[in-house]
This record gives sequence, structure tokens and C-alpha cells, in this order.
Amino acid sequence: MMSLRRARWKSSNQFFLALLFLSQACFATSFAQSESLVDRLGITGSLRASYWNRDKSYTDERGYTGGSAWLTLRPQEFYGFKFYADGFVQAQNLSREEYSRLDLREFYVEKSVGDFDFKMGRAITVWGRADKINPTDVFTVRNYKLLMTDDEDQRTGTFQLQTTYNWQGYRFSALWVPEWRSPIYPIPPLTGVRIIDQTPQEKQEQMAFKIDRSGGSVDASLSYFKGSNKLPDLRFIRVDAAGVLIAFDYGDIEMYGADFATNIGEYGIRGEVAYTKTDDNDGDNPFVQNSQVYAVVGIDRTLVENFNLNVQYLFKHVIDYQSLDSLALGPLQSLAEQGAINSNQIAKNQSGISIRPSYKMYNDTLELEVAVVSWLEGWNSLVRPKITYAFTDSFKGVLGGEFYSGPDDTLFGRLQPTSTGFAELRWYF
Repeated sequence: MMSLRRARWKSSNQFFLALLFLSQACFATSFAQSESLVDRLGITGSLRASYWNRDKSYTDERGYTGGSAWLTLRPQEFYGFKFYADGFVQAQNLSREEYSRLDLREFYVEKSVGDFDFKMGRAITVWGRADKINPTDVFTVRNYKLLMTDDEDQRTGTFQLQTTYNWQGYRFSALWVPEWRSPIYPIPPLTGVRIIDQTPQEKQEQMAFKIDRSGGSVDASLSYFKGSNKLPDLRFIRVDAAGVLIAFDYGDIEMYGADFATNIGEYGIRGEVAYTKTDDNDGDNPFVQNSQVYAVVGIDRTLVENFNLNVQYLFKHVIDYQSLDSLALGPLQSLAEQGAINSNQIAKNQSGISIRPSYKMYNDTLELEVAVVSWLEGWNSLVRPKITYAFTDSFKGVLGGEFYSGPDDTLFGRLQPTSTGFAELRWYF
């Protein structure tokens, strides 16, 4: 029910997406005659066909065929204004009863005036310099149930107003994010339990500040965010004739973050840390995430030609942690446990590791990659191998999978029933 509701996008989304894909159809039919106009509008995109062994719904069904169309508009500058739009339409279960999903991921305008840069509209803002695991990335909204061979494609944007002042290699940025879009997580079914989504009451008050230094021997930034947590708590609502009603509750947080990146000889060194303060100041509410410190530090190097290895150490410290076994929660014990698993706060201290080797061959037409993330507490892991081959400049094939392992009471172990293999063909235009 929750995923169906999220599929009903606002009329503004539908209007802009219809406009984007209508322009694609119009220009594609007369591409040869209007190539210069296509170039001026910066029209690019892709058509994709894919197959997945399983989806993220925790069912026994197998075999999911999908299709999607992606479109990007990047018109030429107009009196110093730059425009950008990006969206897609996707169906990921074509062989069965299926609905299409539309998303206007980004639609914004930006302009520079002297030392100031301004941006307004829906945009994807990603913070952090670590490799794919970014504790300071508090803006990103993801739909983890979307079947995407590139996990970055699960991101979607939110409406933002950004102002940046540039001074001697420093960038001072302020952001206001009045739009709320709920992330979507795969949750295993709970017998007799219904889950609803609750919009944060103070969603219009989200704001952030960042000081970033790039271009020197060390790139670094300091950041601050005040707003709604993208990782929800599970809150008990009531018990009625239909069973237990639970809500995804997005509490208020403050995040203080820092990151850096530098090179020492042939080694790249990256680090990132975030202190996140939640509403549970004393750590005595088992249904609200505790404040925490989350850090990542990594090293990468190209060992031989076209072979790169990235290794990172992960550390999470949960402030004022209390074991749920020590609390007398009665019938709400399982709810508190599911919340702790969802936020990966199952221990006071957790250590983990990520490893990502990648190798390019045959003039970069073939790329082999394996991403591994493992938390040592509970020994739960994600392994994501992927092979990408470019048949031509505009035609590409992808083969890979997502494989989860671990006990049921761990972050990745709970996802084990959704482990899958996938294949995809893409045509770029």
C-alpha cells in the first residue's frame, strides 16, 4: 500500500515529465533535420531493458523483467542562466500486473553573479568524499526498492535554494530545503502489522551550511545540517481490528560533519566523519535512534595499469547505547528490535570494512568491479559484483548481482531474501 501511494506523483511531476518525454519523441522523429536544435536543448538519454531474479518485496516470486526510459535536458545558457532537467519512467515487473513509476529527479536553474553562485529547483545534493559510504550525506533521498544496476540511480532530488560564495579556493554554501520526499526502504513483512508513512511536521525548516576547500594539496570541508532524518524510526500508533499500525517517523536531527581527501605519493587517502544528534538526548527511548558518531577512512591506489583497489574502514559509535534485552518492553520488543536493525544501531560500537577492486580491459570497453561491505558485529555483508561491456559507444550491457548474508537481526542479514542477479541492456542517444 505504501509503495503504491508513493507511485502517485504530484501533477507538477507528471506535467514536467510528460513535457520531457514528449520532446524526446518529437525530436527523435526528425533527428536528422533538427540535430542542431537537439544540441541546443542538450537532449540526451537512454532506453533500458533488464531482468532480475528477485525484487525487494520479500515474496517467493522469481523473474522480473523491466524497462525504462531516461531523459536529460541541458539547454545552452540563456543570459547567463543554466537549466537542467532529468527524469525517468520505469516499469520493473512487465511480465505480471504492473504500474509505471515516474520521477522528475532534478529540475533546476542556476546562475553566477560575480563571486556568488545561485541554484533554485529540485536537485540531488551529495555530500562527502568517502567512496560510496558517506556519513555526511544527509540530503540524499533514495528509493532502495527500485531495481537499478547503478545504485546511484536510486537517488532522487528535493527542491532547494542554494547560495554559494567563492573566495580564494573556498566555497561558503547555504541551503534551504523546504520539500520533503520520503525515502523507500525494503522492510520484511510483519504478521498483523501495517506500516504508514508520516511526513515530518517541520519539513520546511530544513537548512544546511558548508565550507569547502578544493584545489590544493588537501581537499576538505566542514558541514552542518538541521532538519529531518532520512532514516526513519518505527513508531507504534495503535492496535485495531486490522492489526497493529506502525508509522515511519522521520525525527529531527542535527549533523556536524567533516571530510578530506589527499594524495600521498601514489596513494589516495579519504576520510569522513559525522556526529548526528537525534531527539533521544539521553538515549533512554528505545523507539528513537540514539545520537551517534559515524566515521569512514579509506585508501586507494592503481596497483597496475587499469586496476584500482579501494579499501575503507568503517566505525560507528552509538551514544548512550542500551541493549534492548535489558529493557522490559513486552509486546513492543520486536518493534524496537526492527527499529534498531533498520538504523544499524545494534551495538554500542561497530567496525566494518568496504573493499572495491575494479579493472578495465580492452581499451576500457570492459569493466569488472566487485563492491563488498561488511559489518563485523554480527558478521553481515553485501557483495555486489558487476561486469559492464560497451558493444559500441551507444550500446552497453551490464551483468551482476546483489548478495546479502548474515543473521536475521542484522542490517544486511535481514535483506538476504532479496539477494538477486541481474542483466541489463542500454541504448544511449
